[in-house]
Amino acid sequence: IAKAAAAAAAAATRSSGDAGITVIKSSGGGPMPYAATASDPICFEYINTGVCGRLQRGEICRYRHLDASHPDVIADRVRQGKLPASALAAPGGGGEQSVLALATAAAASF
Repeated sequence: IAKAAAAAAAAATRSSGDAGITVIKSSGGGPMPYAATASDPICFEYINTGVCGRLQRGEICRYRHLDASHPDVIADRVRQGKLPASALAAPGGGGEQSVLALATAAAASF
């Protein structure tokens, strides 16, 4: 029990900053994320799997990370022939669930 109490006291001393170590932090909280614009390409890994490998590795991804139901994703899939052209008209008509189902089915087929 005495060893545990001594270890706890030592840990408290280290966490309070009395160990003589000075930590210098940069002015920012870390690397600034890439500010993607509407004209930037889409991260297909994120759309197809829901995860971006670059971000998982702590890197900056210069692509946009959008939901499968995002209008830009749907338009891109129509351009590629992966969705029918009727999918472009569905979100305005209130059929967002049907477009999401089409997009999910298209992603699952790859």
